[in-house]
Amino acid sequence: MSRHDTLIIKDTHRGLLYEDGVFRDLLPAGRFHIPRPPGPFRSFFGTRAPRVEVVLVDVRGRDRTVVVQDLLTADGVTISASFVVQYRVSDPVAALHQVKSFDERLFAEVQTAARRALRAMSVEEVMGGRDEIGEELLRQVRESAAGYGLEVSEVDFKDLVIPEELRQVFNRAVLSRRLRQANLADPLAIVGAGQEDEGLDPAFVGQAGEPDADADDDGLIIARASFGRERERDPEPRGDGLSFRPLGLRRCQS
Repeated sequence: MSRHDTLIIKDTHRGLLYEDGVFRDLLPAGRFHIPRPPGPFRSFFGTRAPRVEVVLVDVRGRDRTVVVQDLLTADGVTISASFVVQYRVSDPVAALHQVKSFDERLFAEVQTAARRALRAMSVEEVMGGRDEIGEELLRQVRESAAGYGLEVSEVDFKDLVIPEELRQVFNRAVLSRRLRQANLADPLAIVGAGQEDEGLDPAFVGQAGEPDADADDDGLIIARASFGRERERDPEPRGDGLSFRPLGLRRCQS
């Protein structure tokens, strides 16, 4: 009768061998024979054998989302952010012996580093520098994580939550900037068929059901230029009670 148990360690794991609670060896992938604990009959006659235990550690890459909530930025805006941390156990002995839970330890370090970095930045700097923030956090936690057996490969900025009012302001600013860029790149204005834009001369806008010479296949009217109607302004009063009125313009009688 065999007094050993067969243990197979896959290539995705490593085994820590303990005898009576004392670490003895790090087992690689393969097949091992583990001595069984002595039975009651052998113990009665004083036969002692060490109690052998093998703890398996997963050494595959893994990722974890770290959330930072209700953080006050340098310009007084409350934000929430999340980061994705990619890491693996590179030293199973240190991972189990140096800290109680290497996952929780890494989570706390990334969260602390993120709060420290974001507190010193304005919300605009946070929105515009997400890649740089991730690289800075990676630099801060990589060395300390190696001390307890982890290899951190990436820290990526995942989500940023800002107040709704501020988000609307940023959306309007982005839309305004894109419209200005579009106007500079292409001075042509596009309006829907059958619709008269306030800033276009009616002569350049086709009527519904009547195709215009400038209409494309989709029924859009392309105005080659912007002909705005100048509204007559009230004459500016002079100091002597007289008023100037541009020549050629007459006030419409109500």
